[in-house]
Amino acid sequence: MATIAYNGKGNPSGAQSQTLVNHTNSSGGVERVIISFIRTHDSSPVNGYFNIKWGNASDLVDLQVTYHISSGKNAALGATGYNTAVYQNTGNYMGHSGGGGGVTGNLPTELYIANGEKFMLTSYGESHVKGYSILVIPESN
Repeated sequence: MATIAYNGKGNPSGAQSQTLVNHTNSSGGVERVIISFIRTHDSSPVNGYFNIKWGNASDLVDLQVTYHISSGKNAALGATGYNTAVYQNTGNYMGHSGGGGGVTGNLPTELYIANGEKFMLTSYGESHVKGYSILVIPESN
């Protein structure tokens, strides 16, 4: 199976909630999921959030991110408007507009799923996710 790139933005149809990525590993081996970039709107509707879910379909790990963030593997941070109170230089996490290193303000940038397991990105709040780029790479044995 070849590498798959998922690129897009949240809720292009204007729906309140949406599944943006729904990937099932059918490669016969392990797949690496790299969240290269994800960004939410600074002024999203009240209670906007997104979820990163992965693992066994009957018992997914479900991380909800409620802060407005810009994050990803090796994401760059512009110096303009830099706020040291919300920048965490650990785990490739970066946040803004109230984001911090708390439980609902960070996410993994790389994870692995076994054959038959799922990876999902869901969003709640009209146009909450401004953009994302996610790679799924089959690992060789």
